Amino acid sequence: MIKPALLSLVFILASVVLFAQPSSLNQMDKNGKRQGHWIKKDEHERPIYDGNFKDDKPIGEFKYFYDTGELQTVSKYSKDGSVCMTKHYFPGNILMAEGKYINQKKDSVWRYYDAPNALVSEESYKNGKKNGAEKNFNQEGKLVEEKTWKDSILNGDWKQYYDDGSPKTEGTYNSGFLEGEIKYYYPGKIISTVGHYQHSLKHGKWIYYDRRGLVIIGRENYNLEKLDGDFGEWHEKDGKPKVKGQYKSGLQEGKWEYWDEKGNKLKEVNYSLGTLNGYFIENYEADKKKSEGNYYYDNKTGKWTEWDEDGKMTSEKTFDSVDVLKKQMLEKSKEQQKKKNHK
Repeated sequence: MIKPALLSLVFILASVVLFAQPSSLNQMDKNGKRQGHWIKKDEHERPIYDGNFKDDKPIGEFKYFYDTGELQTVSKYSKDGSVCMTKHYFPGNILMAEGKYINQKKDSVWRYYDAPNALVSEESYKNGKKNGAEKNFNQEGKLVEEKTWKDSILNGDWKQYYDDGSPKTEGTYNSGFLEGEIKYYYPGKIISTVGHYQHSLKHGKWIYYDRRGLVIIGRENYNLEKLDGDFGEWHEKDGKPKVKGQYKSGLQEGKWEYWDEKGNKLKEVNYSLGTLNGYFIENYEADKKKSEGNYYYDNKTGKWTEWDEDGKMTSEKTFDSVDVLKKQMLEKSKEQQKKKNHK
């Protein structure tokens, strides 16, 4: 039979061993540097990270956790703790990203995922900034976009691709802005649009092609994103004129003409500062008149006539003259100015 004194001694020794074990965790040396195995927890006793330190620097494998306790990150540190290979996870232990840190900054190639083994992008880093190629992939893993970065600023070729690998977009970035010629394609490397950018603003001539890449169906001119100069559209079937006019500082200006696919003129209008101003005529097909008259800054003026498709006149009205309209516009402007002054 075991004596009571012996039982007491066994209990004391067991207690010493039991309560001495946790003391090996979360230790600091006399200089206040973390040493050995650490498990840091939040105020609710949930783990934040689990890993080892030497002289306050992480070494070996570190694990970081979500509030739920699920694995969030695994980092494997070099001996001095300056370099680590890292994997980040979505909840459910699904890989989100993997790459290298040097001195806690992203470096070299990083890969990103949106589902198990579904690579969505690759990015190159140096000293925490994007440098070099970026590649983006679709859900089938096919390359759909390539970009070039310098110090986290887009700089260099920009390309997009269709699922079959044929080009979709070809352009160039310079210091974060689209610059120079840009090309857009239909599937099958068939040219769709050729234009130019200046500081990411449309500038110069833009040309649009039909689905075959053969017939020009549109032409625009831009001055720093504003339409400026000749404007034209052509019917895709045979390249016959569809619309012809001009812009000035983003506003329609001068005579504009419109035709149907048979070459019949459907409409002729005149603009000033983007408003209807001057002669106006609209036709049914085969140049049969539908309505005719004049505008003064979006207001009908003088005699206006309308016809049905058989050529029979259906309406003839006389609107205020230009002089009357000028007076009305002047009075309206004065009233608006008075209201502003009273505010």
